[in-house]
Amino acid sequence: MADIPGFNPNYMLVKTLSPTGEIVYGYYEYAHGIHAVTPTLGDFLPFRAQPEKICRCTGRMDAAGRLVYDHDMLDTQSGRLCETVWDGSNWVMLYADGTVCDEPGTLCGNICLDDQCRALFDSQREDG
Repeated sequence: MADIPGFNPNYMLVKTLSPTGEIVYGYYEYAHGIHAVTPTLGDFLPFRAQPEKICRCTGRMDAAGRLVYDHDMLDTQSGRLCETVWDGSNWVMLYADGTVCDEPGTLCGNICLDDQCRALFDSQREDG
């Protein structure tokens, strides 16, 4: 993954599920116990978001030039899938078996927001 020059993580760009269940991109705010996301496209009205479904932008791009978010799944050149996660100090990509992935990949879904992606990744974990 390539870092985006000049990316400012303080804006907290996220992707999450809207109240209708669609994946939306927006800006995250937390106040008075409420996790809110204001979409960057379409309806600009903020909505209450499920904290466990909020995926932060990593400030990195996949091999096709798309922004990568927390829990995004990438399809690598070797055909193995890897997940982008925060390890407490850095963004890392991990294969289903937990080893570090260092090969380029293209975005193919989000494990946190898409049950089919999670099932596919889990099947590789079991095949491991």
